[in-house]
Amino acid sequence: MRKIGDKVKIKSLEWYNLNSFDGNILVRNSMYVFAQGMTKYCGKEFIITSIQKDIDMNYTEPVYQLRDATYFWHKWMFEPTKQQLEFDFNV
Repeated sequence: MRKIGDKVKIKSLEWYNLNSFDGNILVRNSMYVFAQGMTKYCGKEFIITSIQKDIDMNYTEPVYQLRDATYFWHKWMFEPTKQQLEFDFNV
């Protein structure tokens, strides 16, 4: 699990374009939105400054805030860590 101070990389613009609806918005589970305005952060690294676990009763995943990157972020918007890739490979 990620924690405050961890460095994360936002998924690539190519990933966004492949998965978004007409290049405008990407929605997951009907409540987690990756909006077009967030694409300026694609492919860049940021530091986690805040993790909110209960921002709203509808959220089931932690919500992250990143230094110098406005918006609320979710773990599926980040590139997987080396450890996550190794785990997926070994399962």
